[in-house]
Amino acid sequence: MNIINVLKRKSPLLNKYTLDCARRNLSDKVGEKINGFEVKKVKPIKEFDLVALQLNHVKTGAQYIHIANDDSNNVFSIAFQTAGKDSTGVTHILEHTSLCGSKKYPVRDPFFKMLNRTLATFMNAFTASDCTFYPFSTENEKDYYNLMDVYLDATFNPLLRELDFKQEGWRVEHTDPKDKNSPYQFKGVVYNEMKGSLSDQGRLFSTRLQQQIHPGTTYATVSGGDPEYIVELTYDELKKFHKKHYHPSNSKIFTYGNFPIDKHLKFIDNYISKYEPIKVDKIDNVKPWNSPRKVHMMCPPDPILSHLLLSGESYPMHKALIESNIGSDYSAGTGYDDNARMATFSVGLQGIKSEDVDMVEQTIMDVFKECSKKGFDKKQIEAYLHQTELNLKHKTASFGLNIMQSMVGNWIHGADPIDTIDVNKILDRFKKEYTQPGFFEKRIEKYFLNNKHRLTFVMEPFEEYNKILADKENQKLEKLSKILTKAEKEKIYKQGLELLEFQNIKEDASVLPTLELSDISKNIKKIDLSHEIIDKCPVQVRKTATNGISYFGALRIIEDFPDELRPYLPIYCKALTALGTKSKTLEQLEHEIRMITDGIGVSAHVSTSPTDLSTVYEGIYYETSCLQNDIEKMYNLMQEVIRETDFNNVDKLKTLIIGESTGLINTLAQSGHSYAMMHANASLTKGQSINEFFHGISQVYFMNQLAANENCDETVAKLKAISTLLMDTLEKRMLKTSIITTPNLVDRNKKALKNTFLTKVPAGDYAEAPDRIFTPRYSKNFFSLPFNINFAAKSFAGVPYTHEDSAKLQVAAKLMSTHYLHPEIREKNGAYGGGAVYSGLDGTFSFYSYRDPKPLNSSEVFKKSVEWAATKKFTDREIKEAKLSLFSSIDAPRNASAEGISLFKYNITDDMRQSRREKLLSVTSKDVNEVVEKYLTNDKKSSTTVLGVLPEEWKKDNKISENLGWEVIG
Repeated sequence: MNIINVLKRKSPLLNKYTLDCARRNLSDKVGEKINGFEVKKVKPIKEFDLVALQLNHVKTGAQYIHIANDDSNNVFSIAFQTAGKDSTGVTHILEHTSLCGSKKYPVRDPFFKMLNRTLATFMNAFTASDCTFYPFSTENEKDYYNLMDVYLDATFNPLLRELDFKQEGWRVEHTDPKDKNSPYQFKGVVYNEMKGSLSDQGRLFSTRLQQQIHPGTTYATVSGGDPEYIVELTYDELKKFHKKHYHPSNSKIFTYGNFPIDKHLKFIDNYISKYEPIKVDKIDNVKPWNSPRKVHMMCPPDPILSHLLLSGESYPMHKALIESNIGSDYSAGTGYDDNARMATFSVGLQGIKSEDVDMVEQTIMDVFKECSKKGFDKKQIEAYLHQTELNLKHKTASFGLNIMQSMVGNWIHGADPIDTIDVNKILDRFKKEYTQPGFFEKRIEKYFLNNKHRLTFVMEPFEEYNKILADKENQKLEKLSKILTKAEKEKIYKQGLELLEFQNIKEDASVLPTLELSDISKNIKKIDLSHEIIDKCPVQVRKTATNGISYFGALRIIEDFPDELRPYLPIYCKALTALGTKSKTLEQLEHEIRMITDGIGVSAHVSTSPTDLSTVYEGIYYETSCLQNDIEKMYNLMQEVIRETDFNNVDKLKTLIIGESTGLINTLAQSGHSYAMMHANASLTKGQSINEFFHGISQVYFMNQLAANENCDETVAKLKAISTLLMDTLEKRMLKTSIITTPNLVDRNKKALKNTFLTKVPAGDYAEAPDRIFTPRYSKNFFSLPFNINFAAKSFAGVPYTHEDSAKLQVAAKLMSTHYLHPEIREKNGAYGGGAVYSGLDGTFSFYSYRDPKPLNSSEVFKKSVEWAATKKFTDREIKEAKLSLFSSIDAPRNASAEGISLFKYNITDDMRQSRREKLLSVTSKDVNEVVEKYLTNDKKSSTTVLGVLPEEWKKDNKISENLGWEVIG
């Protein structure tokens, strides 16, 4: 069950509501009525120290789950079954437009505005294939009911104005709404979002695969919307869909945490008791096929049983498909998927030749046949169970949200939602059954070998794919332009002006509920840490409730890292756990990692001094965790991985490089704005220059070059050079370590660190980072990529974390995002998102746009926002809301494994955090004007990066881009 992977928090305390239940004896009073609801089930879940209650609303039949837990991060969610009939994206567009104002809160985009009036630790809304849900979480009780009120009114009483539909969904409009002679264009937030989403090959592949395996059902549609069909949705159809589906009888309501349930029930009943019950449609299931099918399509160029077949290099499918070099990596959608009413299991491969398709299919079936005869190694099953036990014990801050997300799908499909989180019951049954002869073998035969409902799906790159889509869109617009009457054209023009006017209206958001600055604590949440030196190694210790898990981190600083080796550091880090060691094959190493730890993470590290942007530390960060019985083994395994990796395992290395390259390329279409910001930042500061080498688009291009090189000899030499650089000079390099564990396990960890780890990986003396000369190189770069949408970023250098202007710049970024960039880039320009962010850790101020149809226009918007913010007199309310929004993130609860991380990795002390908090709380409108003027007005000292589609006029004449100061790459 997928639930096993997401339930990761167990409270050490007896839940308060458990006591309440005992006093009220609710477990013996199923059927009791409370504030309009009837108790249907009460079930303690001992492994998480919580109590689950299932209730139904007496009048409407609304279903309700409350999870009572001693957790201050309280959660609310309301979900609706929203099975669509087509790919117009009605469910997705309704999700957007329902959050554009309601009867009680008739302001445009109250959801976004509430982000600045709350201390919520999470706020969002999601559209799935068959449901839509609206969750939030917060630790503040006043905030909780403020948000619940906004969410319930948004879902049950949205205004659903036609202008909101046009803005968020789609519309035909002049490219320049003020110029009736400019060409027509399809616009809309969801329209552009889905153009970007389906530009990603992985997303496109998994979407089309789902459509083909579930014909004739809601899963055969694109719930998010396919741009080709989005433009067929009408405003009336949107309203009808809401009336039918957003009804209490069709709702699933979820609450979690330590706030009392009685008040929840009373609040919700007040909203839904006015409704009469209705009959709810059931989701259709696909009819089983009589024979397997094959589908071939084109694309742009470029749980337990599932785990045992797929997870890791030593598992059957990986050996047969990846190590054999038939393909580069598993395809998107590979694995077990229970999001649809009928679960599916897929095995796919990407990067294969057309002539190898039949061979891949036969190889997959051969693996199934082999596993049906031999079963699985008992060690792999034990490793899976060990990983499950570890996952269940991790103390995460988002435990309530994880429960909700894991539960909602099964709940929508009619399963008992509480039974799905009774994980021990599921595991106990599995432990009894899997030892029976033929347990897995019979299931492989039934579900994989003898199952006629099997699809072979092939998606092949076609060079003209994006051009065909663009041509289709242009042809629709040309046809429209020809058949429109003069009156209809005038109507489109006036509607464009009307929307612009609507978007420019200054609304009074005071109708929305809000917290006050007095609701923010003036003091930081201190984390008690202790520090000592063990064999020259600084050790940071955090004693906290971890359910018996020990978390270990080690940071090795490399003061003299050669420039020619730097691009190789990320693949070096990946290689440490992907090649095997001198005494262990990769299969043996992988098994030990799974049996002893929750995985070993190794990553390239770069951080900037909180007091000086020119002081930069780079190196390697290692992290792992284990249960109390494996502490000594964990430290020993970690040192072996660091010291003994076998870089001569060329075949495994080649497979790793190809897989990593493919994975990085696949992230570009989903996280393009992050890559654009990193690239723009890289030209401004030393730290961000190194960071971009490690994690940015430069690394994507570099890994692509390595993957294209058949000969790995040079790569092997570079990786060995890095290893030699580290191993031969260990005692000269600064190493510091972190231990986070329960108090009774601290001494065992320190002893194992001293006797097992530091004897093999000694620590050197602390060394200051070398003073490297860095010269900013301001630039404008356009990466021409095969997307249907764009990402843009523009960055300026700022100041260190402790500088008095750092907090002011952070507030400025929030104000500019909320009051200028969001309405201009998203509402008017139709991009999925846009804003500004100031990184106090890195000292960079970045503008960005996401899935943007007009990135060059957004670049001008960035510039105008600076002119606006430099002179704007912000009201006290606007300043307050910016601060509330910032502190909702600053004060959000953290996972136990991250406690003390800001000091350990970034050298930020409690005094620095407290000082910055005080500075943030004291920022004024004048402060914002001054820092914007000081740091952001000199456009010549900025860098801009765009990822996406090259403008047509640039393609025809490259001198246009040159004259505008752009360098085109790709």
